[in-house]
Parts: sequence; structure tokens; C-alpha cells
Amino acid sequence: MNNTPKTIRIAKRAMLIALFIGFVFPNVSFAQKKGDSKPAWTDYQRRSTKFPKSTYVTGFTAEEVSSLSDQTEVLERLEDAARKQLVESIHVTIKSMTTTQMVTENTVTADLFKQTSVSFSKVSISGLVSDNYFDEKAKTIYAFCYAKKSEVAETYKNTIENKKVEARNNLEAAEAFIISGNNTEALRSFYANMPIFRELEEAQTLTATFMGLTAESGILQIDAINEIKQKTIEKIQLLQKSSNLTLDDAAFFIANGIALQLTDFDAAVRIANFTFEDTQMGSVFAKRFTRSLEQKLVSKKLRVTDQATLAGEPVNYMLSGTYWEEGGKLKLIAVLRNLEDGTPVAGAESVVPISWLSNNGVEYKPANFNNAYADFLKFNQDAVISEGGLIVDVTTNNGGENLIFTQGDTLKLFIKANRECYVRFIYYLADGTKVQMLDNLYIDRDKVNKIYELPDKFIIDAPFGVEALQLNAQTKEFDKLRTIDYYGYRKIVDDMTTLLANTRGFRPVENTDGKAEKRITITTL
Repeated sequence: MNNTPKTIRIAKRAMLIALFIGFVFPNVSFAQKKGDSKPAWTDYQRRSTKFPKSTYVTGFTAEEVSSLSDQTEVLERLEDAARKQLVESIHVTIKSMTTTQMVTENTVTADLFKQTSVSFSKVSISGLVSDNYFDEKAKTIYAFCYAKKSEVAETYKNTIENKKVEARNNLEAAEAFIISGNNTEALRSFYANMPIFRELEEAQTLTATFMGLTAESGILQIDAINEIKQKTIEKIQLLQKSSNLTLDDAAFFIANGIALQLTDFDAAVRIANFTFEDTQMGSVFAKRFTRSLEQKLVSKKLRVTDQATLAGEPVNYMLSGTYWEEGGKLKLIAVLRNLEDGTPVAGAESVVPISWLSNNGVEYKPANFNNAYADFLKFNQDAVISEGGLIVDVTTNNGGENLIFTQGDTLKLFIKANRECYVRFIYYLADGTKVQMLDNLYIDRDKVNKIYELPDKFIIDAPFGVEALQLNAQTKEFDKLRTIDYYGYRKIVDDMTTLLANTRGFRPVENTDGKAEKRITITTL
């Protein structure tokens, strides 16, 4: 007969379980095995109280696991999703502030926010704190990340000063090379400033966002940095004689500038279509310029692809860009980023006279730009920030951003959610028609974290222009929309304001509540 006291047997068994779980899943903080209660942040109400939106930016995800062997993979995915959710919340805030500044006619601040918001979803935020927790009883993993706004602002305020000094030093070094007659090294030093300017714009925007500043604030050092930037660009244009270019000329000089910055660089680079300002809208010009730029980059011995993977491996560098109306010209801004950490590694700028585009019949805005832009501003107001750990995604057979489809192309749509929820999917066509593709589709446990392809496929045809795909998800059913039959689809009769209020009206109040939104823009030609 075993005379070992019961309490000792229980303690030994608990120790073995703890050791086993700790071995299989060493990165998770198992507070409950020590007798502690769940961390406050795992509960919606307590998380909202302890980390108020006025003071913190946060990201939260949760997911049930079927076995211990799944946990490492799930944890990595959840922590990554929590970080992306946090960045998304900042991105939504910036876009909303851009709209506000435009309404109040503060164009300097609006322009700062607009330029940064274009690629902000790829930015890595400094000062994040990450935590995780495994609820053994519920077999649920929680991941949480947060940052205090004031601390983030202070970090990026220091970044502004340090990067400004670095940019000024590069400028002075380049001017010294010119004096010595070494124009190649002068160009290299000038171009070294281009990724720094992108970092400065991001730091200025984050500081302004979290400190409630406008571009006129001395903390942002807008004037001093713009002076360095203007001198850098003018000297590059002078050395390259690039003040009056054709489309192909601009592509050549951007490719040359990128190549000059990539010493001993042999990684594959994914190239994306350039888009107009901060709208994610493409055009005939964007299509032609991106293809020309691709050819010029290949001639510089860079490995370029338009695919997310190459030979089965992910392509971790992306070259994307925007073009902006500026004084009778289109200013093109190209940025090459490391997608793993969001760092800009190279950049270049060039210009094309709008008169050249007009004379050659090259449109740089989509056909329905004015109406699409009005809808774009409405989308940005009160946009949904993922809550309750619910994350959704929508993509196409050509990816999820910088999308241009041409007549005759086939458009396929895919959606995914990380937990059980109801899904609403709306397609905004170029002629203003709003089509209900899915409504209250229930994503059950078997469909969670799996890609669902919509059965409907589209063949691109007239009318052409900007179209939008909006996916909303929440843990409670949506209120019904008013629709009518329309060529086999459900056409929504409510106006944009009513539709958005209906779709976004749900507010989480309990720990199990969640909502999320994802929207992508497509230009059809």
C-alpha cells in the first residue's frame, strides 16, 4: 500500500505536468499553474480599464488549441497578429486624422499624415511590450502587446533629432565628394538620405499622432528637415540632369538610385504597382511606370519579381511607391523595405511633367476618381479597429494591395478569420453600385484560420475605375441590409453613410465579443 501523503502525490503530479508543458511550450507564461489568476489583459473590460485607448495602443488575440503540439505555432502566429493589430490601430488613427486635418484645411499636417499613411502598415513600432498566457483549463492561448503613447512619442522624438543629424552629415559628405570631382560617390551619399527621409516622416507622424501636434510644432522640426531634403533632391537632379523627364527617364533614374544603395545585395525584390498619393488607387500611368521600372531594375542586375514567393521561399523585400501632384509635375517616391521588420533600406524620387503625360495621352488618375475619393474619405472616418482578438483578412488572386486588373482578367476573392464569427462582404463597383456578396456567413470552428474562396468569380470589364472590397466580421449577427435583385446579385439600396453605420454599429461589451474590418482597393483598366 502506498503511504505517500496525498498532498505530496498531487504536488509531484503538478510538477510533472508543469515540466512537460514548459518543455513543449517554453515561451508562454503559465501564471495559473502557480496559483495566480489570469492576467487582467485577458478580459475585455479589465483590459479596457487598465490600458485605456487615450493612453495606450494595444493589440490582442486569442485562440483555442486542440493539442499541446500545436501551441508553439499558434503562439507565434498570435503574437504576430497582435503586433499587426496594434499597427493597424495606429494606421486607422492616422488616416482619420488626415481626414480631419483636410476638413480644417491644415494642408501641411494633412500632407505629412498622407505620405506616411501609405506604407505605415509595414512599419515596426519601437517600444512595444509583448505578453502571452495559456489557459490550460480552457485550452486557450492569449497574446497581447501594448505601448504607452507618451513613451512611443518620446522615442520617436529622439529619432527625429538623430536621423536629422545623420541626413545632414550625408549631405555634407556628398557635397565634399562633388568638390573633389567624385560624382558617383556624391550620388551614393545623397541617395543614402532617401530611406532616412522615410524614417523621419514616420517618426514625425507618430510623434504628432501621440502628442496631438500639428506640423507647425517645433518638436517635429519640419522646416529644418525639409531644407536638408530639398537640397538633397536638387543636387541629385542636378547630377543626373533629371528636371524634365519622360516616364521611362524617371524609371531609369529611380532604378539607378535604388541600385546605388544596394551594395552586395543579392536578395529577390518584389515590385508592386505605384499608386496615387494615399488612395491606393492605380491608373494607366501606374501600370506603365511600374513595368518600365521593373525593366530598368533588371538591367541593374537586380532580381525582380511580382510574386510574394519565389522558388517556394518568401520574398522579404518589396519595392513600392506613390506619385503625387506637385506644381505641374508628378513626384514619384519609391521605397524598398525589408518586410520582416518594416525597415526602409533604399529609396529614390523623381518627377514627370504632367504636360508630358497629357501630350502622350497617359492618364494618372482612374476614370471615377472624384466619386471614389469621396467614398475613400467616408471609409476613413470611424474605421473599425479590430477588437476582441478577432482578425479577418481579404485578398485576391493577385494579392491584397497595389492592385490593378485589366479588361479580361479574372478576379478571385478569398477571406479568412481567426475565430468563429459572422462575416459580411461588400463589393463597391466602379459605377457606384454596392453589391452584397456575403451576409452573416458563419465561420464555424472548422473554417477558422482557413482560407475560404468565394464561389463567385469576376471577369474584368467596363465600367472601369476604382473598386473597393470591404470585409466586416463580428461575433454577433449583423442587422439586415436593404437589398434588391440585381443581375443575380443583391444590390444594396442604402447610401454609403447608412450602410457604414449599419455595418460598424456593433460595439463589444463582453470578453467574448469581437469585431474586425478589412478593405482593399482595386483599379480596373
